[in-house]
Amino acid sequence: MKTLTLKPVELSSLDAIKKTVFGILGETVFARKVMLACDEVLANIVNYSKATKLTFSCGKKDSCFSVIFSDDGSPFDPTVEKAPEKDFDMLDTGGMGLKLIRHTVSEMTYERKDDLNELTLRFDFDAADS
Repeated sequence: MKTLTLKPVELSSLDAIKKTVFGILGETVFARKVMLACDEVLANIVNYSKATKLTFSCGKKDSCFSVIFSDDGSPFDPTVEKAPEKDFDMLDTGGMGLKLIRHTVSEMTYERKDDLNELTLRFDFDAADS
């Protein structure tokens, strides 16, 4: 696993995440799918968690690519939060990120340990075309 400590916790950290993901996966459709989910997770952490520390880890194992976001922000389990249902003309008002992440990943798990949020996203290579 490749691990980055992202300081400060801000949206510009997406550049380092992208460089790391593309460095492992290449600039592929699969990597762009991973980055779409990473972008949404990072935006939620930056905009809502009040985190001051953030680490990002990622790596390949067998037929799976995993990413882990760990932050010291407010406890939040995105695996149980439901995205609001919205009419099409209201989609640009936000709130659809969790739905997008769930649609993109093969598996999403959350754990709160040692006062840290740990969100793991798994992407199956076999499901890359779905």
